[in-house]
Amino acid sequence: MESHKITIHKLDYEERMAQARAVVVGNLHHDKVADVNASKLEWNLVVGIVRMYECPLPSNPSDFYQVDMILQDSEGDRIQCSIPKQTFCFFKTLLQEFGTYNMRDFIVQNPGRGVRTTSHRFKLSFYQKTSVQRLSTQTFPFSPIRITPFTGVVAMTEARQFHLIDCIGHVVGKEDVFDMVTRNGDASKRMAVYLQDIEGRKMKCTLFGSEMISQFHSFLQRDNVEPVVMVAQLFKPNFYLDETSIQSTFNSSQILFNPEYPEVMQFRERLLALGDLASQGIADVPTQSQNSVSMELSGGSINVETIESVLNMNEEKHCWVMGKMVSFDCEVKGWYYASCRNCYKKVDDSKNVYKCTTCGQIGSKPMLKYRLNVIITDGTGCITVLLWNSETTTVLGKTARDVKDSEPDLHPTSYAKVFDCLMERKILLKISIERKNISNVDPVYTVLKVSDDPAFIEMYSSQRSNIYEPEVSTSTGAASFGGVDADFYLGGSAVVSLSKDSISESNDGEGDGLETPSKGKAVVEENAGNGVFTSPCDVNGSSNKQEIKISRRGNTKRKMD
Repeated sequence: MESHKITIHKLDYEERMAQARAVVVGNLHHDKVADVNASKLEWNLVVGIVRMYECPLPSNPSDFYQVDMILQDSEGDRIQCSIPKQTFCFFKTLLQEFGTYNMRDFIVQNPGRGVRTTSHRFKLSFYQKTSVQRLSTQTFPFSPIRITPFTGVVAMTEARQFHLIDCIGHVVGKEDVFDMVTRNGDASKRMAVYLQDIEGRKMKCTLFGSEMISQFHSFLQRDNVEPVVMVAQLFKPNFYLDETSIQSTFNSSQILFNPEYPEVMQFRERLLALGDLASQGIADVPTQSQNSVSMELSGGSINVETIESVLNMNEEKHCWVMGKMVSFDCEVKGWYYASCRNCYKKVDDSKNVYKCTTCGQIGSKPMLKYRLNVIITDGTGCITVLLWNSETTTVLGKTARDVKDSEPDLHPTSYAKVFDCLMERKILLKISIERKNISNVDPVYTVLKVSDDPAFIEMYSSQRSNIYEPEVSTSTGAASFGGVDADFYLGGSAVVSLSKDSISESNDGEGDGLETPSKGKAVVEENAGNGVFTSPCDVNGSSNKQEIKISRRGNTKRKMD
C-alpha cells in the first residue's frame, strides 16, 4: 500500500543564514503575533517557522490529516498554525522549517483542549485565501529555539501553565528503556534522561517514541570529547508526585544535540569553563517511574499518619497513611470509565462505539480506566480514598479492560468479583489532603502513591504500635481496642459500639471488628447538618446500616446499629 507520508524539508541553520534569494520585507506593514485575535481574518504576519510536523490519522498512522507549524515573529512570540491536508499540497515545496515568510489571511480559532503548543490564546488555520511569500533569512534575527530555564519550568507548573517550551541542559544521567503502548494501541518505548543547567539544578526529561530514543542512543555512540548538550524542543512541563519534569509529545517534540545555535554555543562555553565535564560520562540512573514509591519508602523515614489525624487536619498537604481495605463504593460513579483514545477525555460508550465531544474523534472500543472509591480503616477511623487507573492497576494487577472482558455483562456501577482479592488487604497510601476535604465539601481523598509490598507494611507497622485495631469479644459481641472495651476506652480517639446483631453472622465472633461486606460495596452519603456519614453496608448478608460520625476537632466516633 502506498504511503501518504510527506517529507518536510529543513533548512540547515548555516544555509538559512546564507540564503539571500528571497524577497525582503522592507517597510511593509505587518501585525504582531501577540495581537492576533478572532476579530478578523486579514492578519499580515512576518514569521519564521520554528517547527513543522505532520498530524497522523489515529486510524491510519501512515496517513495524515493536517500539518502543524509553530510560527515565531521578531518579538519572540509564538502561535500554532494548521494546514489541512488538501491545502498543504499547494505549499509543501515552499514551506521549510527555519524559513522566514510573509503570511496573510487566516482563520482564527480557539486552540481546543488538546496539548497547548504555545501560550497564545488562539491558533491559526490556512484556508482558500491564505497567501505565503518567502522572505530573506536576514529579514529579522530569528532563532528556532527560545530557552525556558529550569526555574521557569517550575514556575509554570505552579501556575498550571502547560504549553510546550524549549529547554537546554547538560545530559548527566539516563534510565533504562521501557516498552509501552500508545493511545492507539501501538507498541512504543519510553526512557528518562536527566539534564543539568549551569547552576547545577537537574530536571528529568522523559522521551517517548522509538525514533527519538534511537536518536539519543545514536548520538551517544559518537566519539565526542565535548559534554553532551541537549535541546528539548517543544516539550511539555509536567508535575507528578511532587516532581517537576518535562516530557515529549509524539508529534511536535524533537531533541537536538550540540546544535550550532548562539544560545547553545554560549551554554556550552559556560559549561566547559566549569571543568572537564566530558570525562565524567553519563550516569545510569535507577528507573524512577516504576520504583519511585519504593525509593521513598525504603528509607524507613517517612511518617505514617493515623486516619484520625488526617480527619482532624486543617491544612492542605500530602501524607502517608496505612489501612485495611474493607469496602468499595461502586454505585455512585462506577469503578471505571471509558476514555477517548486520542485525547483521553471521558466519552459515552455505546456498544463499544464512541464520539468524543472534546476532540471530535469517532472510534471503537474506547480505553477503560479505573476510578475506584475504596473505604479503608486503621482502627482510629474510616476514610474513603480514590484510586485512579495506575494506582488501581498496581494493587489489583489487572487493567480495567481485563476485568471488563472477563465479565462482559458487568456494569461500571456493579461490583466486580475480582475485587474480592483486595478485601482485608493492608496498603500504604500517600494521599492529598485538599481544601474540599478539610471543609467537608468532598470526603473522598485522592491517592498519589500506593504500595502493598509486605516488606514495607511490616516496616511501618512498628510506627503504629500505639494504634489499636478493633477486636470483637466473643462473649459480649462488643468491640475492644487492645483488650479495653470500646465503650469505656477513653485514651484513644475512637469509640465503637457493636450490637450483637451486627456480629451474629460472623465466624464464631472472631476477627478484628471490621466485618467485610459480602458484596464489598458501600454508598457514602453526607448529612451536612450533623456531620454524619451513613453507609448502608451489607455485612455478611445483614441489612444493618453503618454510621460513621466524623469530628474534625474532636474524636472519631463510629457506631453500627
